[in-house]
Order: sequence, then C-alpha cells, then structure tokens
Amino acid sequence: MRSFSRFSALGRRVSPLISGVSATRSLQTLQVSSFSSPSQSDLIPTSKLKKRSIDAEPAVLIACGSFSPLTLLHLRLFEDARNYLSLERRSLDVLGGYLSPVHDAYGKKSLVPVQHRLDMCRKGTADSDWIEVSSWEASQSGWSTTRLVLEAHHEVLNQNRKKEERIRTLLLCGADLLHSFLTPNLWSDEDIEKILREHGLACLQREGTDLATVISASPILSQYKSNIHLIPQPIVNNVSSTIVRDFLKRGLSIKYLVPDGVAEIIYRCKLYGALTRSQAMGLTRAQASTSTSQQPVSEDEAKKL
Repeated sequence: MRSFSRFSALGRRVSPLISGVSATRSLQTLQVSSFSSPSQSDLIPTSKLKKRSIDAEPAVLIACGSFSPLTLLHLRLFEDARNYLSLERRSLDVLGGYLSPVHDAYGKKSLVPVQHRLDMCRKGTADSDWIEVSSWEASQSGWSTTRLVLEAHHEVLNQNRKKEERIRTLLLCGADLLHSFLTPNLWSDEDIEKILREHGLACLQREGTDLATVISASPILSQYKSNIHLIPQPIVNNVSSTIVRDFLKRGLSIKYLVPDGVAEIIYRCKLYGALTRSQAMGLTRAQASTSTSQQPVSEDEAKKL
C-alpha cells in the first residue's frame, strides 16, 4: 500500500519548511489561530452527505494531501474504506468523504497552485455521489495542521445536531502517517492525542506491514486503539502522483491513471511540464519510430541489401 503515503503527501502534516523545536512552536502558534473568513460552511459543502443507513455511529472520511495531481487510486481508497467500515464490519455509518488539498504554503516542490488542485479534485469527484471537495484548508491565510482541518469540519458538520446525531470526522490516511506519529518532534503530543481521541483514523494497511504491532508499541496509540480503524487494501495498486508527473514529463499517456476530467485540466493548463495531447502523441510516435529504426538488421534482411 505504498501509494497511500500521498494522503500524507496524503502524509506528514508538519510543514517541510519547519522541523524539530521550531516545528512544535509553529504548531502551537497555528493551533491558537482562529478560523478564517469566508464562512466555514461555504468552504465545506454538505450537498452529498448521505442519510443514515445502518445502526452505527455516523462518520465522514477526510483525506488531507497534496493531490498534485489527484489519481484514480486516491478515489478508490475512499471506496475501500467505506466498503470495509459500513458494508463489511458495519462499525461506522460513512455518510460522506472529503478531499482537502493542502495550502500552497506547505512548500512542497511538486505542488501546483491550489486553484488548479481544487479544480482537479472537483472534476475528479464530479461523478461521485458521496465524495466532495473541501476548500477550507486551501482558503486559510497559511498552512494549517491536520488537527485544525479536522476541527473545522467537525464544527461545520455538527452544527445544530443533537449529541446522539453528531458525525465523527475520521482522518483517512496511509500506514506512513501512523508510523510518523512515533517520529520525535514531528507531531505535537497534544495534536496526536486530540486527533485520536476526538476524531480517529481510517488507516489503509500497506501489504506486508503489521500496524497492530506499531499500535501496541506506542502508549498513546494503544490508549486510543478503538478509534484507529485498520482498513485492508483488497486491490494492490502502486499508482502515485509522482508516477503521473513523471509520465507527463516524458510525454507518456496518463489514461486510466487519473480521471479524464483531471487529465483535461493538466493538458489544458500544461501542468507538471505536460505537453498538449497532440504534442504528447507526436512525441510518443517519434520515440517509437526512433526505437524501430535502431533495431539491428536481421540476417535475412541483410541479404536483401
């Protein structure tokens, strides 16, 4: 399940521009800041939220990440998590899902401007009847911690709801993020505890990893293990945003790696060094022609020369 690290990507929500003690101080500064205008409800849509369907605690899945670009695997992982939680185990009633693209201030080199990433996410989820795009995180004045993102969504989704109807905001993530909780100075202890206690994780398991052992080795993870839902990944797929960007730079097809609407935006805006569709096809044909012309001449062909 290597590919899901993009949700911490899709990973570690401590900015790469800060580390160590300065990271902890920056986290504390961010946590006391108030939520920005416009209103949160305008940035966190609820039109696709489903009605309750099973006798289990209602929840939404929130994936925080770069989505640069969004891939089909990102979307498939939402489906895998909902299948497992609501249809197989029936432990949570998943009412909706949110893609939350990270702010430009996160500073990752592979990020294209957030408006492009929001547009790609909206195009990619247009045909989903339950996954939406939240622009709350992208609309803040700077980079936000995961804890703040979850709190904002929890606040909006539970306005005017009775206590027994409140929706749990579950962080959808990969195994790398769970491992990162154990990295010194990467997360503040307060953030880890609040995320686990008040929200919880839906963590996609990577093939060959034993996340149960990781949890049991950590006192804080063990304390809140009932809020950590380990999701089996039934389909192993190594598609990643990194692979897509590499294909684009090489002029290769990205068909069936990203939603068609996402590809349209990439080619139209020439993101990630992409050529236009026609240019890419021309380059591919030229590469094929060059490759063919360099094939060694067979003995039979040589006799004809």
